[in-house]
Amino acid sequence: MTPLERRYRQVLRLLPADHRARWADDMVDTFLLTRESTAREPDARVLDNAESDNPQPGDPESTNAGSDNALSDALSDALSDDEFDAEYGWPDWREVASVAGLAVRLRLGGAGAPARSVARGEVVRHVALAGLLVHAVASVVAVVSLVVAQARFPTYRVSDLDTVEVLVGLLWTVCYLTLLAGHRRAAGWLGVAALAPLVAMTVTDVVAGGLSVASAAGLVLSAALPVLALAAFHRDAPPVRARPWLVALPVGIVLVAAVAFATQTPGPVPLDWPGMLCVAVVVAGVGCLATGRVGPWTGALPVLAVAVLAERVLTLVDYARFTTAQDRPALLISLGVAQAAALLLVTAALTIRHRSAVAAGGW
Repeated sequence: MTPLERRYRQVLRLLPADHRARWADDMVDTFLLTRESTAREPDARVLDNAESDNPQPGDPESTNAGSDNALSDALSDALSDDEFDAEYGWPDWREVASVAGLAVRLRLGGAGAPARSVARGEVVRHVALAGLLVHAVASVVAVVSLVVAQARFPTYRVSDLDTVEVLVGLLWTVCYLTLLAGHRRAAGWLGVAALAPLVAMTVTDVVAGGLSVASAAGLVLSAALPVLALAAFHRDAPPVRARPWLVALPVGIVLVAAVAFATQTPGPVPLDWPGMLCVAVVVAGVGCLATGRVGPWTGALPVLAVAVLAERVLTLVDYARFTTAQDRPALLISLGVAQAAALLLVTAALTIRHRSAVAAGGW
């Protein structure tokens, strides 16, 4: 086995074991043959040029000798190139990308895939939808909150940067609605477009000293999770049942806006956002446990809970570090700790139930 073949087999480790055991040899052979045929094309052109080379017109012996030498040199170069490629060559990035895409489709399966692959795909798709829903709700409420704050506090002036940040956040809503409309590729690009400015602004806040690295990591994690999970909406994935998700958007906006307006002060959405997310996941988890059914939510909620718990803990740590004892209400910290504890308990119960169901083949 050449080093190049070994590298191809390492790339194929992205695929599920059963698929790799069945198709790895054929896939490696195809990659190598394609690579050789591609490499031979320029060599063939060299040989054609060598055969047509005529260094001394009118002298057949000189012409034949020149052609033979050119052919010999071209063949030697081709052989040395093949040996070098077999020793030091690497798989093309397009081949790696195609294998990665196949791995996603196989591991996060759609119609016709193995049951466990389908179940895993449904979990990840629910993570993507729920995460995008949260960001869509937050972006709409942020805009409404900013408008209401301007009306209630006329002397309050919003900076241009804050205005741009709030308006750019509406990309999350567009991404969410685009996904529900069935435009999966466009939704993926919109998710990246929504994530990029958030990351840039978060890094800017860290550099300016307005945000700790830990809190920034929590924010980026919670934003990146649904964008990464959009990979589960591949071409083999089943269509989204849009109706319940469309209903969830205005319901979420009304609920969050009600809390925002009850606590409104100048500035966009002055809420304990991690606390609200903790409560939402705990309520959803308790409801899921109460029904006794096992489905995508029993797997998706623990994944969402990890991101929410990380953001909750990091914000509490920052609050304890960067506020004085006089400014630190004990009630707020106590509530945060209670939220984290409740989230841990519900997450553990959901994880146990989901793993038991998967092991038993019940879902």
